[in-house]
Amino acid sequence: MTSNVKPVIAALFVLAIIFSGFYLNRLALEQTAALGDTVIMTEEAVERMDIELERMREFKNLRSRDLRRYKEMMMSTARSKKVVLETGISLQEEKRLLEKQLEIMSVYLNVDELSGKIYLMRGDHVIKDFPIMYKGLKNLGGISPKMPKVATITSKERFAQPERGKVEEINGVIKWTPPQMDSDKRSNAFGEYVIFTDSPLILHGPPLKPQMHDAYPHMCAGITLYSAKRLYDSTFVGTKIIFGAK
Repeated sequence: MTSNVKPVIAALFVLAIIFSGFYLNRLALEQTAALGDTVIMTEEAVERMDIELERMREFKNLRSRDLRRYKEMMMSTARSKKVVLETGISLQEEKRLLEKQLEIMSVYLNVDELSGKIYLMRGDHVIKDFPIMYKGLKNLGGISPKMPKVATITSKERFAQPERGKVEEINGVIKWTPPQMDSDKRSNAFGEYVIFTDSPLILHGPPLKPQMHDAYPHMCAGITLYSAKRLYDSTFVGTKIIFGAK
């Protein structure tokens, strides 16, 4: 009896092992199939990600090109604005210079001894008039200079030494004679706001030392300090001076 049971148990054990092998093999096949599906899904996801990544790269390239174009456009616009601004500044400067030249050309002085005034003129219009304190222009220094009909302002100095240097040509050689300056202050004889002309007339403020002023040969109008300053500020080197009839 015992000998018959042992083969049965052995057969059952073998059958159990065979059944287990089939079960495990089936389970492995199912897991392998599931894993294959997962691999396929992963590959599809990776492919979709590659496609999306390529789209993002294209979009990035487009944005980069647009950004470069925008920067180039902005730089071009900035250069254009700079050119326009510089051109505007240049035109304004040219306009200012032309206006200043027009002012220099149109402004002149009319010294009218009959009315006893010096008129600051622009064209035919009187801008300002300044009284001549003397009865007409005064001849100082003991000479009788010949006054021209028209003179020109040759120099303007806030403070001026009355003794002037002299340049002359002798036998083709330029000779410079420097001014003989003394120890007195420069403003003692002429005061302030001194305007020299190519005529004997010198316009200036009240002198600090009348004796020095009267000893220097020139024609003088005896104007006030206010008048001298206004004439000094309103005229230029090259401004014409017209002398009215006595």
